[in-house]
Amino acid sequence: MKMNKRIKSYLRIILVVTIALAAAILSYTGFEAVSQHCWVAENQEAVIELTTEQKIKDFKYLTQLVREVSPFADLNVKAKKLDNISDLENEYIHRAGETKNNQEFYSLFKEYLTRINQTGHAYYLSYFENANSLNTFSLRMLYGIKKEMFNRVDYWRTIDTATQNYAYSPLKVAYKDGKYLLIEDFTAAGRGIPAGSMIVKINGLEVDDYVMSLQNKAWLRFDQPNRKLFIQDPFTINSAKERDGWIVEFVLKDGERYSAKIEKHLGYKAQGQNAFDKTFCYELREDVGYIRIFGFNGESELRDGELISKFMSQSQGKYKKLILDIRGNTGGSPSYWMKNLLQPLLKSPVEYKREAAVKKNFFNRLGWKFPVYQSLDGGLSNKKAYGFVSAKEIGDNRLEGEDWRYFEITRRFEPQNTFPFDGQVYILTDNNNFSSAEDFVGAMKTLKLGKVVGANTLGGAAAYIEPWLFRLPESGILFRMEVELTFNPGGKPDEIYGIKPDVELETSTYPTEYPQDYSKDALLKDRWIQWVLKD
Repeated sequence: MKMNKRIKSYLRIILVVTIALAAAILSYTGFEAVSQHCWVAENQEAVIELTTEQKIKDFKYLTQLVREVSPFADLNVKAKKLDNISDLENEYIHRAGETKNNQEFYSLFKEYLTRINQTGHAYYLSYFENANSLNTFSLRMLYGIKKEMFNRVDYWRTIDTATQNYAYSPLKVAYKDGKYLLIEDFTAAGRGIPAGSMIVKINGLEVDDYVMSLQNKAWLRFDQPNRKLFIQDPFTINSAKERDGWIVEFVLKDGERYSAKIEKHLGYKAQGQNAFDKTFCYELREDVGYIRIFGFNGESELRDGELISKFMSQSQGKYKKLILDIRGNTGGSPSYWMKNLLQPLLKSPVEYKREAAVKKNFFNRLGWKFPVYQSLDGGLSNKKAYGFVSAKEIGDNRLEGEDWRYFEITRRFEPQNTFPFDGQVYILTDNNNFSSAEDFVGAMKTLKLGKVVGANTLGGAAAYIEPWLFRLPESGILFRMEVELTFNPGGKPDEIYGIKPDVELETSTYPTEYPQDYSKDALLKDRWIQWVLKD
């Protein structure tokens, strides 16, 4: 018996190595290059109307998948008081069978995906997400996805575009300290409603209850000090219940209550174009440098790196303070901040350790595929791209239960293109920082490379496994979902609690303060930047 187990173990190792070598050889010999390029316009195909049985099968797969591998379902109930997604399985399977066509089916899928997306990453794969980068022989093999499924991406994207999910009102609203306030005067039915008036009810519901009713339609944020979920503007979601508008009850500044009907418009509200939507650098003072980064865009990584490096080189070491302003930065490529910001700030090599947890069922589902994935691509485990050293399994039970495996991930970073700078770094953060922007803040804080200033980040970091690619078996809809829970520098689940700044300038306010524009004069008047200048 022992010999049989040993033989099976050896055979399993041989199989993994053989598959890895075969895929590598195919890639090296050019087979990969031939097989990967099926993402071309003429290969896109429509999906015939799904049958009731197909729709039910898709949702049975989806609900079981979420129950087995999603790391946030229980935390969403405990910390955020959201509906338990596991309790809704039968309801969604039944509703899937009741949908009349593919568009209704897709809308239901997006609704369920919104519930998953309340914490961490969860999004459908579109052309704009560069589906072709995942459409290779080796990755299709590992993800278990036929290349024909990639030919349906444009079909489902078109349906998504045709679905009117969003709306807007003439009100200008902000969230502050648990309250929804008008930030501009408004006139309704001839009655003036002054800025500072508070919204207390929407369509007969207390405003907090109304916002919670949107958990299947909108990404709700978590206000930790007040332990409540919120949305900056409750009037951005299109729902059949509202039809042509909302009945809103206000408490005016003098304490009077007033109700008015607020008209609804479909689509996105037109916003003014910001001339500064790309990374730029200013010398705010002779001894203060300023770098503004709106996103860690992989496509602009090289260009931005050259821009930042040139700016810092020209300073010739005169800066005593360097401000890295990433307010509103929702992430992008991890290598962007590693190469353009972290490594140039290093004076000597550093090791960066993080901890994460993954449900055992994720590895059970993949079996031999995960170690092969690491050897072929690796994602965040790619040593060449991300300084990955190891992912050591550790003993832990902080999430309760026996469903988890815990890892300590170690990365090593070497100084690269070192800046002539020996002063204090300040990182300006806010509650829009997500994904790799969150990763950057965590690294800078843990390694003590800068002082984090501003507001609590949104969360959504990744340490070991990037959001995994899944497909619905019948419709072929491709989507990515986070399977890993990471811990912030304080040891709490990062995706729930984010990262608290070293110096908190805002607590429960959204949106946080931004400069009126990005001219040098406006930046010098910005309250957060003024704090740094005086520190």
